[in-house]
Amino acid sequence: MLKVTNIGAVYTVSNNRWVYKGVVPDSDRDRIVYDACPFQRETYNNVFDTDGCPDTINDLMSKARQDIDAYWRGLFQDNGLIYYPPRTIRSYRGSSNPIRTSCGPSMPGNAFYCKLDNSIYYDLDLLEAILATGEFGDFGVVTVLAHEWGHQIQSQLADENVPSLPMGVELQADCFAGSYGRYIADGKSKLLRLDEGDLEEGSSMLYALGDDLPWFDAQAHGNPEQRASAYLGGIYDFNECLP
Repeated sequence: MLKVTNIGAVYTVSNNRWVYKGVVPDSDRDRIVYDACPFQRETYNNVFDTDGCPDTINDLMSKARQDIDAYWRGLFQDNGLIYYPPRTIRSYRGSSNPIRTSCGPSMPGNAFYCKLDNSIYYDLDLLEAILATGEFGDFGVVTVLAHEWGHQIQSQLADENVPSLPMGVELQADCFAGSYGRYIADGKSKLLRLDEGDLEEGSSMLYALGDDLPWFDAQAHGNPEQRASAYLGGIYDFNECLP
């Protein structure tokens, strides 16, 4: 009889006793010895997993979904409020595999919250393209999801806690994304941790997504400086996000 512990120690039975026989060889030298992918080194993007396999965008988004949900659930509970998570969070593939939502067909290169079905949707091609630039890192991608989750949170708040103008609504979602970033930076996350510079990646991501539309335009999200400032305000103090 043979058993391998979760740290890779190997035991066999001798005279009805477990006898230590050494450890599983760490062939890929990723310091994970109980390894589901023994010849492919684990990637270190600070997602808390120890399966020993290279991480994918789906691994990161899965952990981010769980973590953002835990953050908001805890914050609502701490304030005596009932929290309702998104009904679903669904990815799609740009123009090659569009999907229908209650808010209409998905659009390539987009991420959005649909209030009609209380769901978040995002284009995996978009997120992979963001990662491929090398400019915004993995936390830039997480910030995109955190922003859309911010809109989901707005649907649960009283009207006086949500700005009335479209640009204000978008900037508040940026601020909420920053407040989530602070939660991880404070070491409260059980699923994600930050590399040096990750919070700046979130700020840079939103800065890059800024627009020059006038404040009264229904599609206005805020200019680069406004978006980065709103995000940093959330990192500083959650109350900065409220009108």
